[in-house]
Amino acid sequence: MRGGLTITPNTLGFLLTQAWSAIRRNGLLTLASVSNIAVSLAILGGMFLSALNLERMARMEAEKAVITVELKEDAKDSEVEVAVWQDPRVGDVTYVTKEENLRAIFERYVPNPEAVALIGENPLPDALRVKPAAPEDIKPLAASLEKLKGVEEARYGQQVVEKIMVLARAVQVSGAVLLVLMAFGMMLIVNATIRLTVYARRREIRIMQLVGATNGFIRLPFICEGLFHGLLGGLFSAATVLLVYLEVVRYVDAHLAFIDLLYGTKLLVLFGLGMVLAGALVGATGSAFSLRRYLRLT
Repeated sequence: MRGGLTITPNTLGFLLTQAWSAIRRNGLLTLASVSNIAVSLAILGGMFLSALNLERMARMEAEKAVITVELKEDAKDSEVEVAVWQDPRVGDVTYVTKEENLRAIFERYVPNPEAVALIGENPLPDALRVKPAAPEDIKPLAASLEKLKGVEEARYGQQVVEKIMVLARAVQVSGAVLLVLMAFGMMLIVNATIRLTVYARRREIRIMQLVGATNGFIRLPFICEGLFHGLLGGLFSAATVLLVYLEVVRYVDAHLAFIDLLYGTKLLVLFGLGMVLAGALVGATGSAFSLRRYLRLT
């Protein structure tokens, strides 16, 4: 370093002490920086969890779709089922007799179960219910199964399934775009706040330059401050988002049982750690870049 200053353990301890003193001295600026990081990360984390759950729900709906493979009258059921299992895209196969098919229709649409006895000849065919291994395979798989010997028709709720798959992809893409935009906006807000902190202490920086401190020596306490601000903001945002999310999960479980939100200790711990680390990264890098620009100007 210039002026005979070298980084030793004692020097590093001195710099950290200076950083902590500056944090206590500049209480309002510290509060502003921590608040901005906490609010920005909380919004970003909330959007991330929302996008994750929306994409999962759309995916789950798509995974419920099955292909109904109607068999011809003279088809050998076991041979067709074996042929269906040969396709690697098949996840599960269930054989349904014509009687089970008819009973299921009456149970769904006719309130009187005895009405099924009024039907003379059963017009429905035997069928196989085929569940694809991956939702996106349902269309090509249905086309392949329809060509098998003994198969009359392979059908599925084409319009509904395709719309659900489009929705899943749209949620995935829009979620990623929104997260990137929010992250960029957060960086701008945090950077502006840290630049205000640096500007407020411009005389201190100038005095350090005049006594021979290098830019790296000047920058270190500010990076430590930014790291502290980021860690604190990350902790606040993680605690806030997780508490709100847990309340949402409890409410949904109690009143909207048909909605299955993501939940688990591993997910919540990783999410919380990710928020804290993101805050630390934003604070440290924001300080480094803000100070670098100011030092270049001086």
